[in-house]
Amino acid sequence: RVIGKAIEQCENPPRVWLQASTATIYEDSYDRPNDEFTGVIGGNEPNVPDTWKFSIDVATSWEKTLDEANTPHTRKVKLRSAIILSPDEGGIFDVLLRLVGFGLGGKVASGRQMMSCVHYKDFITAIFWIIENEDISDVINICSP
Repeated sequence: RVIGKAIEQCENPPRVWLQASTATIYEDSYDRPNDEFTGVIGGNEPNVPDTWKFSIDVATSWEKTLDEANTPHTRKVKLRSAIILSPDEGGIFDVLLRLVGFGLGGKVASGRQMMSCVHYKDFITAIFWIIENEDISDVINICSP
């Protein structure tokens, strides 16, 4: 809200507001892809873990607040990104390698779980593309698969 109010009061507002969100906002599914057009927002599935519901609630609240901001001269984009993979120290690779070191690198439960991700260079390229293409607004997914 504070950012929205600040932009609203700007004499020269920014051209674009990129709001971080998450690709994990979607309902877990194996039978269909989730995208910005047909994806079903999750959190209401039967037996959804509280931690997942909390994450989805935070993301939907952030996105709702962005939608409510009165910024008619600023294009708003919701970045629904997956985990960003980078070789830099302290990133998710360190966590995953540590798990493998503990013998936890194999499949979990049924093994059907997917982990969407995006390489950091692809993420940066997507950000520049979004900024440069002024017809891009609302929700953009930055992830694979």
